[in-house]
Amino acid sequence: MGGRWEERYLVPTPQLSELERVLEDLGFERIEYATPFNKTIYFDNRECEVPFEYSIKARKYDSSPWAERGSLEGEDWIFELKSTDVEVWKISKKKVRKKCALEDLLKEVGKIKQLGGVRFSQPLEPRMGNCYLRTHFSRGDIRVTLDRDISYYEVLSGQLVKVGEEEGYGRVEVKIPTDSVELDLLGEVRRTIFEEFGGVPTISKKDMGHDFLRRELLRSGSRREVPFEFVEVEAKFTLSMEQQGVFHQIKSDFREGEFAPIYLSPDFPHTVEGGTIHFYVPGKYERWGFKKTTTKGEKRVIRDPYGLNCVLVREKHRVPKSPEKTPSDYKKGIWVYRKRKYFLADLLEGDSEGSPFCVTLDRSTKLTFTYPFTTSNYLYQLEVEGRFPIGEKELGEKVKKYVVLIAKRIRDKYGLTPTTLTKREWAMGVV
Repeated sequence: MGGRWEERYLVPTPQLSELERVLEDLGFERIEYATPFNKTIYFDNRECEVPFEYSIKARKYDSSPWAERGSLEGEDWIFELKSTDVEVWKISKKKVRKKCALEDLLKEVGKIKQLGGVRFSQPLEPRMGNCYLRTHFSRGDIRVTLDRDISYYEVLSGQLVKVGEEEGYGRVEVKIPTDSVELDLLGEVRRTIFEEFGGVPTISKKDMGHDFLRRELLRSGSRREVPFEFVEVEAKFTLSMEQQGVFHQIKSDFREGEFAPIYLSPDFPHTVEGGTIHFYVPGKYERWGFKKTTTKGEKRVIRDPYGLNCVLVREKHRVPKSPEKTPSDYKKGIWVYRKRKYFLADLLEGDSEGSPFCVTLDRSTKLTFTYPFTTSNYLYQLEVEGRFPIGEKELGEKVKKYVVLIAKRIRDKYGLTPTTLTKREWAMGVV
């Protein structure tokens, strides 16, 4: 079965109407629907155990948006189970869409006990939703959609609660078949979005929804703010797509005390998920994000007594996003789509009590914008991170010690392969 490649861009809202006109000038046909509002709910559990490659969702179409609060109910939900083949980076529908009532939909999702080698420890449930106004354009096999008024919701006991919206931007999605495409037209669409309308690549709505849920959890917890300058101590392991379940097993180990005196954080025991787009700048230890610029110092590898040789120490500086970039600024460098899940752990005894540690499951994908989409441009890693303020050497030595000890136990118990490969090195082809 043929799949499709999806490219997603953020474009300033005031420019969307002009972009519609330009698409029509390029020969795209506008397709009108009587129910232009898309309403989507996503299924997962509280441990975020659905693997990165899968999306379990249901959607319906309506003539009006959701209110700030409301109930999940009604007929005509369209159930979808989508998977992404990372070998060719295409999205294929593995299950035929089917319409059903909410009650039947919940039963259908309840039958899913595992995906991608990950067996779920908790039932899947509606976790979040979104609602947006969509305009469709089509020419040949290429479709372009423009989404406005995008709102995100948390689902609590069957009730929708609005948690945020994308302000000032709309989404432009280009949907391209992986088996054939009109390359000249695709190139012109990309150039128009990127150069004429200042579009920048963005994450999926699913990942954006996870980001809003994460912010809600952080707001309701008692976590300290991350400083903009600190020293990062990070152990890295190489993973395969099939090894993602190890992350959840490691969290259980922290909960059961196997990493004592470091335990799952009592005031933030959640697993959270999300995504971001990074642009790696050539010749600099710098990456650009949508909201900030991050600079990391050159890595130094700790020579530990256990032969891990995978614990890196780097200074990290984050600043608000630098002045607006022009399309020419992005002519060089690499775009990377980073998806991640993480949980927090704390040292619960001694004079360094409360020092935060973070365990992250990470999948990075190079956005090369080439055709055909057949390259294996992805990287899976597991990371154990500690941090301390610049200049606090005594605390720094303790953080380094515990990161090394955590990494040793992970290697010994799960047989993961230590690595010093950073995402920047991987993205830029520096090995």
